[in-house]
Amino acid sequence: MMPAIQIQYYCMYFLATSIESNKFINLSLTGTGEFLGCIISTILLSRMHDHHVFQISAVLAATSNLVFYTLPVGISQYICFTTFVMGLSGQFNSILILTELRIPPENSGAAITIITTIGTLSGSFSPYIVGSGYPVSMIVPSALAVCNLILAWRLGQPADVLPKAVKISQNVTLMKIENVN
Repeated sequence: MMPAIQIQYYCMYFLATSIESNKFINLSLTGTGEFLGCIISTILLSRMHDHHVFQISAVLAATSNLVFYTLPVGISQYICFTTFVMGLSGQFNSILILTELRIPPENSGAAITIITTIGTLSGSFSPYIVGSGYPVSMIVPSALAVCNLILAWRLGQPADVLPKAVKISQNVTLMKIENVN
């Protein structure tokens, strides 16, 4: 799943610098989309299951990327590009939680390092994908988002391998600042 996200990310950066519009605006929208995607996915992660947030982000990225190529250069294309970046950012944000909740705590750091390294290595295919031109540069990132969507349906429930909470006492007292001398 992480290699697909990284390839989409790198394709998005190549897209931002190669489309026929202002590169400054494109890259500013990239930063804005990443910021909004992280904030929105964090809020959704606190209210929904992690794999649902990942699926929503994958659908947003896939549809925005497909619609992007059908729009003329202008505000509508900028909005579509920003939502594409938001979908990518949401996928990236939620895959870290997906990984952390499904791997034993003593191995989660190594697992995240491995998937990030594999994802970054797979991102080296991005220049070839973008260099192939339209429609390959449209189809491949969207297809990867759809693959992520399908893989997210196959995920198991979180917390199967996490340590269980131990009840310390019958009465749990919360300390308040005014009670501390």
